[in-house]
Amino acid sequence: KAFSTRVIVDMVDSASQIEEAIKQIERTGLSIEGIFRVTGDGALVKELLNDVSKRGKLVDWSAYAAIDLAAFLKVYTLKEFPNLLIDAE
Repeated sequence: KAFSTRVIVDMVDSASQIEEAIKQIERTGLSIEGIFRVTGDGALVKELLNDVSKRGKLVDWSAYAAIDLAAFLKVYTLKEFPNLLIDAE
């Protein structure tokens, strides 16, 4: 199945956004014990999901706490890649 150029551009844009979120966590959150266990601010996570879905919008990742970024990554990866971690078979 061939992808359109727009789909590929959207995938690359999302990947670079996620990479920036991960870099911000690396800069500010690696010393936080249980960073991926702690629940982030739900409203901020929704805001990030909305911002990332707007292709071409740059997110200021430094404006968010590392815990909120980790919560965003958990929700985003499960939403975008539901079969990545758990296989249905």
